[in-house]
Amino acid sequence: MNGDEFSPQQQKGIWTDGGHVCTSSFYSEGPGTALDMYISPDCREITCLADFFTLLKGIHADKEQQVKAEKGDDNSGFLFLYRGQRNVNWAHTPPIVRERKTLKKEHLIVKEYHRQFFELFDNCRTMMEEEVIMQHNGSLGRCMDLLMHPLIALWAACQKEEDREKEDMPGEVSFWCLDNDNDDLKAYDSSTVSVLANTARMEYEFSLGNIEIAYHREHPTELEDFIYIKDILRRSVIVRPKFNNQRIRNQQTCFAIVNLNQLVDDNGDFEDKFGVSADEFTRYILNAEVINAGESTELKYPNLRRLREGKHTLSGADFASLMPWDLNFRKLTPKEAPYVDSFDLYRYMYSKPTSSDNERIPVYAVVSSECKDEILNELRYLNITKAYLFPEMENIGREIKNTFSLNM
Repeated sequence: MNGDEFSPQQQKGIWTDGGHVCTSSFYSEGPGTALDMYISPDCREITCLADFFTLLKGIHADKEQQVKAEKGDDNSGFLFLYRGQRNVNWAHTPPIVRERKTLKKEHLIVKEYHRQFFELFDNCRTMMEEEVIMQHNGSLGRCMDLLMHPLIALWAACQKEEDREKEDMPGEVSFWCLDNDNDDLKAYDSSTVSVLANTARMEYEFSLGNIEIAYHREHPTELEDFIYIKDILRRSVIVRPKFNNQRIRNQQTCFAIVNLNQLVDDNGDFEDKFGVSADEFTRYILNAEVINAGESTELKYPNLRRLREGKHTLSGADFASLMPWDLNFRKLTPKEAPYVDSFDLYRYMYSKPTSSDNERIPVYAVVSSECKDEILNELRYLNITKAYLFPEMENIGREIKNTFSLNM
């Protein structure tokens, strides 16, 4: 339930002089797409549980009105998720992707976890299940926690800096919302999730063929050629995992899992082979849904089979001989990406409606460092404690000592 330090690549605002200000807009833009602009966020200061409940009630009521106006009675409802961070300046970014040197060792980290704790992974059927285990046992993963329980997110926002020499910063609760029928809300065994999760097994540079081998282990009856290229280049989804351990069950955890990779043309012969440059190919894949809006599904979601059959709108391109080993990728950090909202995660955030279709005002609850202890005390009345969220014997034992005022 942590984030990373404030990054100019994902500026959502910083805390200065007691106020939350936006230093720069962050956006997602590409050829053929509309500018999706995030303007200065709406930050509500929380001093007690009553403030938080009032904010929750208002946000849910606004969302219900918005959905009713857009869909009437023909809607599937929506899922609210929450994320708490003890430092308001942290960006919402999975830990493994923050530095290049860490990404280069991601596949080694996965192997070492398997070597050291093989018994934990014996019953896992998918790489996503393994990612969840590693995520909740201190590993650097490509998942980011999102919680269905708002009070647990508030508890996380009220945590203090572990290093006493560092200044405590205000905490933050962010709000995320998806319609229940949103295609980006996936089950743990989804084929898209399999592609994103299995990227963790890949070396720093890998090919579509490498992903196909890992994918086929989880989906032996499906054809590898149906993997969407965009899932490898740039994709984020929200995953509902198995509640297969008490910690996940208590915390009511979902996960945002991400992919951010770049097509590599080391030999410079991609254009000679296929009649289109690697950059043109990448732009087409990332924007095909927009470019081919209204066209067939085959044009909107390119995969290897559809590219081979010429089902694309890339002028002069001929992919008849395209093989999995011709598509080589390199893992990217947010700082290396050519767009600011690198994982396209912020589209899931709850935002206040504005007069412009392209402007969004994300809402945050901000907890000043002076109010954290008092809110934690209030949460304790509701049994939202470390022992409940992390039900290992050590934490429960510490809670028992506190209950009986045994300062040992």
